[in-house]
Amino acid sequence: MATARQLAAEALLRVEQDGAYSNIALDKKLEQYQKNAGKDGEARARSEAAFASTLFYGVLERRLTLDCCIENYAAKGLKGMSPEVLQILRVAFYQLLFMPNIPESAVVNEAVKLTRQMRRSSASGFVNGVLRSFLRDGRALPHFDDPLKELSILYSIPQWMFAEWQRDYGLETAEQMASAFNRPAPVFVRCNPLRCTPEELCTGLEREGISAGEEEGLPGCVRLSHTGNLRRLEAFRAGWFHVQDKSSQLCALALGAKAGERVLDLCAAPGGKTFTAAQGMENRGQADAFDLYEKRVELIRQGAERLGLTSVACGVRDALEFRPDSPLYDRVLCDVPCSGLGVLGRKPEIRYKDPDDFAGLPRIQYKILENASKYVKEGGTLVYSTCTLRREENQEVVHRFLKEHPDFSVVPLPAECGAYGGREGELTLLPHVDGTDGFYICRMEKK
Repeated sequence: MATARQLAAEALLRVEQDGAYSNIALDKKLEQYQKNAGKDGEARARSEAAFASTLFYGVLERRLTLDCCIENYAAKGLKGMSPEVLQILRVAFYQLLFMPNIPESAVVNEAVKLTRQMRRSSASGFVNGVLRSFLRDGRALPHFDDPLKELSILYSIPQWMFAEWQRDYGLETAEQMASAFNRPAPVFVRCNPLRCTPEELCTGLEREGISAGEEEGLPGCVRLSHTGNLRRLEAFRAGWFHVQDKSSQLCALALGAKAGERVLDLCAAPGGKTFTAAQGMENRGQADAFDLYEKRVELIRQGAERLGLTSVACGVRDALEFRPDSPLYDRVLCDVPCSGLGVLGRKPEIRYKDPDDFAGLPRIQYKILENASKYVKEGGTLVYSTCTLRREENQEVVHRFLKEHPDFSVVPLPAECGAYGGREGELTLLPHVDGTDGFYICRMEKK
């Protein structure tokens, strides 16, 4: 049977070599492992799977820090070793730096064993030597004169990202954001008022072994801990809730949708914001949810059915193309594709993307926003949002739109969002301040 360390290292290889999504790469490994374990080994399999998940996501999150340390002790550098050996060292260095309860000898011995398990036994002496040299030097992180380089290695956030955050928010806030992104991201769910009250939801979840409590300042929002796989819960299957970060709940509430209205969500999958809006409409009226691919639209369809939201209709549509035969809407949500740099705590691999990959996003975002505006009734509401903290994808897109479309103006967010600010209609949510993903929301009205 594979060990947790082997599972983590092999899943990390898949992410790096094949470009696999982190959650999919790990889930496949763990699913096969637990299947092979059988009923007799179920308890041990759960324990190993939990340890493998900690190692896997920890290494993804701290890769820059780990690689900087490894390079200090590897004579040939990172490029001089095989991909398998690099992952073995990353897993071992993560334990030495961030899991102090594991004995040093166990970390070294298991790393050497892993070279044999991953068919790289010729590297066992090299791995042993690198780890023991690091331990002799007191497990110290390297230091740099450049403050951005120092912060980059300390928090495993690329320098270019720190430079952007420093420009837009100041260095102190940039460091606070980085620190927040490296802490475990909280889990929030949205209570389905068609099926239960928040109090009933919390009680039901507690019965199933999940710690749950209502989030202060945001009715219907419930914070969870010790979750595990939420899909296994009876409360999930019964449609009592859907998983949704607090920031996305606020985004949906920013629409201010009311019973009997017609709402459009142009980039809707997997459907959470549509569901929250439809629940706010008491499931009366119509919430049209579109996305580009049928597979993603099917996720919306399944979620609406589970939650009992008969007011939700979904289909395939390109958010860049205007449909002249479409009706006009009271409320339109434009949650555009973005760099995703506000969800680093949940998807740590995003931080290592090439910034050039984001260069064309503001142009696409503007086109989607402009197209979305054509579906808004006179006096109707248009909400633009992203899960990133980059000004060029947020404020600059909106300000250009307002300049070129004087029939729209920014209006204050509804009272439901009041505890989080946004009185002027624009709201930037920061992880260390608001306890949410990094998120941007702007509410506009057609005159």
